[in-house]
Amino acid sequence: DKVLLRRQGDTYVVTNKGNYPVDVKQVNDLITNCLDIQTSELYSSNAENHELLECTEEKAKNVIKFLKGDSELLTGIIVGKSKDEGQGTYVRLVASDDVYVTQKAPWFRTQATDYIEQELVAENADDVQLVQVKTGDDTYTLKRSEEGDALELENMPAGKKLRDNESQSVANALSSLRFDDVQMGPVKDLAFSDVFICQLKSGVVYKLALAKADDKTYATCSAEYKGKKATIDPSKVDSEEELKAKEAILKAQEKAVKFQERHKGWVYEIPSWKSEALGKPLYDLLEDLPQPDSPVDVNVPTVLDGIDGAAPTAGPAVVPDANGADQ
Repeated sequence: DKVLLRRQGDTYVVTNKGNYPVDVKQVNDLITNCLDIQTSELYSSNAENHELLECTEEKAKNVIKFLKGDSELLTGIIVGKSKDEGQGTYVRLVASDDVYVTQKAPWFRTQATDYIEQELVAENADDVQLVQVKTGDDTYTLKRSEEGDALELENMPAGKKLRDNESQSVANALSSLRFDDVQMGPVKDLAFSDVFICQLKSGVVYKLALAKADDKTYATCSAEYKGKKATIDPSKVDSEEELKAKEAILKAQEKAVKFQERHKGWVYEIPSWKSEALGKPLYDLLEDLPQPDSPVDVNVPTVLDGIDGAAPTAGPAVVPDANGADQ
């Protein structure tokens, strides 16, 4: 595995993934892990021993190089094999023949996606106001009830009701939406025919266009703001409540703009357990209403006293008198 991180402006990008922005924390951790390596002894200064100790670039467990802008080597670390009986690990600098022993060799991430923030969206399901889904021939809309504590299906079919767990899973689809992989779009032969739209109470609207190929689900993401507008009147002094409301609107607008800028043009591979919620068919959300009990015919005797096939006969009527005694 080989990962190349390149500085771009104030941050880094992963060149292996079309220059996708890195998770800065992972870069900081990488540098810190290198700086924290402490050696306990000099084991060998003979380059002929490098292969035996697996301290060559071909055999090493990890090779980390820091390069200048012109790709000239600044410094680097090679992590070799462990000593017998776990008594440390062999390490050396890339430009040095000296091999040292360190008692605590750090673990380095080696996948390109390890250096990427893989969370696309993280929204609270309680903040979801409306969800629209188009998958195959199905198109349906779930809306928050006026009381705000339940989801309702627009144009509910007669004799049906929502399955709470299934409908809630659709509303939860953006609660922690992560991706497995990413590439720069457009991608040939991917038809993004399915759509998942989620509108929050804040006015932020997320739209995911979905495509399937080889049992994998791919998505493009966008966002826009469709809520109330914040009006500024210099001649009016707003109350504290009005200022907070306008601040919330501006933050929601900024959130949508940043999301759009970050994800525009990228195609994400969505894990199967999340793609199921994004493209759940309508029949999975519905179940039959319970049928009412059949009415009881009061004229049908409930005690059969017929014997050997004889028709049952009605017993004498028992009617209480005015004092409550049976007659």
